[in-house]
Amino acid sequence: LAELLHKSSSGLFVAIDKDIVVGFAIASLRAAEAGHLECWLDDLGVSQNHRGRKIGRNLIENVLNWGNQEGVKYFLLESGLHNKAHRLFVSMGFQPLSVVFCQMAVTQINPEIAPDTKS
Repeated sequence: LAELLHKSSSGLFVAIDKDIVVGFAIASLRAAEAGHLECWLDDLGVSQNHRGRKIGRNLIENVLNWGNQEGVKYFLLESGLHNKAHRLFVSMGFQPLSVVFCQMAVTQINPEIAPDTKS
């Protein structure tokens, strides 16, 4: 976290209610291979007890303002397939762009439970 705070290409946004952190957004600026600048919303979280109060929306608006001030061309984020926040993202102008597939690397599999590949 300390490293994040000292990087000009990273943004940390925090929502506070009565001296308690109730939400956060982490964003980063990245140069795309095509030469333009992108802003990625890397993480967003709001306390369950504080959801439905537009805290997530306000945090994203702060990220959008920051990215616009930095001159980004696109705002991007990745989200789990069934994340309830999709409605929020769409309501703020985000659109689905692609589907990301994932597979765990073999080196990360516990050899004690890995399937026997010798037979």
